[in-house]
Amino acid sequence: MPNKLRKGYWIGATPFGYTNLNPGNGKIPDYVVNEQGKLLRKAFLWKAEHNMAHTEINRKRTRYYRQKVK
Repeated sequence: MPNKLRKGYWIGATPFGYTNLNPGNGKIPDYVVNEQGKLLRKAFLWKAEHNMAHTEINRKRTRYYRQKVK
């Protein structure tokens, strides 16, 4: 396991906001950002760049999901 960490492999479960396109034991993982990850990035930028309150970020997130469903 230390060798994998030194090589930059992620050890453990797939991080939130990513999908592993190559799951399985012993396989090299191929992580890509999924829809949750894209929204998480937007929320982080809203907070960092515009200093939005958590409630406003939640309202924007809710609107984003409603638009995706339609």
